[in-house]
Amino acid sequence: MPSFGAEINTGNITENWLFKLANRAGGFIYLAFTDTTYSSKFWHGVITNKPSIRESIDLANSTAKTSNVSINIPDFKYQGNPISQELFGGANQYINQPVSVYAQINGITTQIGSFRLIDISSDGNKLNISMTSHRPWDFISFPQSKSTVAKILAPIAYGDFTQNTNSTYASPQYINPTNLDYRPIPYNNNRSGKDYFISHDEVFSKGDAEIAVYDKSLKTMLPLEDSGEDTVTEDGVDACYAVRPNLRGFKQTGISTEEVADSSYTGNSYGNVPWVDMNNAIDKNNSNVATYTTDAHGTYVHNVGHGNALRLNLERPDGTLVQGIAKVKYDLIVTLPSSPYYHNSDHITLKVKIIDSNGDTTESLYVYSAASGTYVATTGALSNLNKTVTITYGASDSFPEYVDFYVEVVNNNQNNSGSNYFVTWVLKAQEFTSISQFKSDDEEQEEILFIGANGYRHGITDIAYNNTLITTIQEAHLDLLNRFGGFDSSDLAADVDGWDDGTASDLQSDRSTWAIRWWQLEPIELKKALIKLQYEGGFIFRYKADGNPQYIHIKDSNTVTATLTKADIKSVQIKPSPFSELLTKMEVSYEKHPAENRYITSKTAYADTERTNWNIQAKENIQQVNLDAYVAPAITEYDDSPLASSSSPNDDFFAYYYNIFGDIKIIVSATIVNPKYYNLDVGAVIAFSDMYPEKPFGYNSATWTGIKFMITSISRTAGSMKFEAREIEK
Repeated sequence: MPSFGAEINTGNITENWLFKLANRAGGFIYLAFTDTTYSSKFWHGVITNKPSIRESIDLANSTAKTSNVSINIPDFKYQGNPISQELFGGANQYINQPVSVYAQINGITTQIGSFRLIDISSDGNKLNISMTSHRPWDFISFPQSKSTVAKILAPIAYGDFTQNTNSTYASPQYINPTNLDYRPIPYNNNRSGKDYFISHDEVFSKGDAEIAVYDKSLKTMLPLEDSGEDTVTEDGVDACYAVRPNLRGFKQTGISTEEVADSSYTGNSYGNVPWVDMNNAIDKNNSNVATYTTDAHGTYVHNVGHGNALRLNLERPDGTLVQGIAKVKYDLIVTLPSSPYYHNSDHITLKVKIIDSNGDTTESLYVYSAASGTYVATTGALSNLNKTVTITYGASDSFPEYVDFYVEVVNNNQNNSGSNYFVTWVLKAQEFTSISQFKSDDEEQEEILFIGANGYRHGITDIAYNNTLITTIQEAHLDLLNRFGGFDSSDLAADVDGWDDGTASDLQSDRSTWAIRWWQLEPIELKKALIKLQYEGGFIFRYKADGNPQYIHIKDSNTVTATLTKADIKSVQIKPSPFSELLTKMEVSYEKHPAENRYITSKTAYADTERTNWNIQAKENIQQVNLDAYVAPAITEYDDSPLASSSSPNDDFFAYYYNIFGDIKIIVSATIVNPKYYNLDVGAVIAFSDMYPEKPFGYNSATWTGIKFMITSISRTAGSMKFEAREIEK
């Protein structure tokens, strides 16, 4: 259907509104202000009032709204009976059916609204017919798919999740507390010894990931050793399974280190030398070592004791211990006495030991014997490299809180009078590792487990998107419209205004890095979910007055579609935006934690310049925001205006909303008197020139030049259109 064209480029116009009321049986009633024929149908000119249609967008919440509409008509004869008998109580039902509204100007007709009939009232002579805006997401909620018997909802999920590496006790992987890119999946049923969990309601890829449990103590996901996917659906849904008792085998290293002196030793140096670079023992890098070097003066070997211990503190995992080991990989480099006082039976024994908090200990012996006037290595060597000392523990043991690592000296000689009878060494801890296998505390099945498998792929027919992984917020929004709202398109670039016009500033380009990881296990209204994604993604979706879909967002550089002058408008009002709308500081929490009621990342973004300019106190004008779907780009912690030369409005969530509300802006409202601008709609970018007043207060230090506005509301009545526009760029 065409939009208005040259027929409105004149002040001498005649405007008629047409209302097309649908019924359940597929029929229609055609009403208008004045009798007319359009599309081979006669439209009854019976509407007695002058209704208005108001469209608006809320840039702060990224929403769109269309007002309700009411028309008054006499209860005229329609096909032999009062029209009221046709509208209600007869064979056809009109309530909750669509109503299309058109404007007819100088013979050209275009759609200006889409509604749903909600109420009819009568005083015996005339009828009032009330309509509300009609949208395809009305009365729809999701998830919708359920398992056949257990009736568990299959969750929806969007985003690029991080698949875990296979990890078992036999082939363990280090725990990765930074990888929380998982999503929850609900328990469905148990069959043949397997607990089945629903992944989502479409084909699940076997190779994506294993099921994992969340370990609250370790604050990480631990993949299960025995989990996978059957080749067929389970209970009518795509599911994956876990086998009790939910074994998980993994590696970890110490969470911290400290030094512990040997209080029993009374010699002159071993216990007095500090360890160096202790944390190198827990950095998972064998090239970096923690080092203990004995005093250069040595000590008498007939004194038994050891140097300071390196204590490696552990975090106990959740669940019940099945088995495990703790080990230290090390180097021991020994220097023996060069001219000792000795007997041929004398020998020095060094023990590299680990002892855990349970008192279990393991040692490696290195023996050096005296012969022919010198000491020689009889067990071990002077340079003992890449050695390992290990403690093993089982189900009857307690998981250790810590492990101590040190060298102990043992003297078995028969002569204790040697004045030059000493030994020194260097002990290097390359890497400490704990390998464990745990199981659930009891045999009860978990209600929620977790998986790193990716979310939905596009099902839309557009060839550019079909079957591609959905990774961004706007693509998830589009898929929800398609999947649950019946929206589809074979050419999004052509059919959806603002989505992808091939420029660097369309929605797809500006939001190409605005990543999503989002899931939904419980029912939610489709409308509510769409609004959530619009806010977090910084865009607005609406159906335009002509019924076509549109995505609106403020670009880094916005193109003006119309420049209005004082000759085109009347009743002009210019004002600064309300101080209450000012947004100068935002505490943003995002990257929703999959297992806990919190967010992984929190940032405080603010602009000191504006807070100073407008006398905002430290605890004022702070907005708390929780983002459930948004995971990237990282929110920048600005300490001044975020829109410096190195940044732009679409850099991240805060930058986008700060660009709109971070300072007091100009708002213009007026009535259009030049009908050539009746095509303007909300979301249109406009400018002003040759205005009265000549410039907006002292703003912009000159005139209206360079200031761009976005229309945020329009009110249409026959022969008149009012608008309000907000400054978005200068």
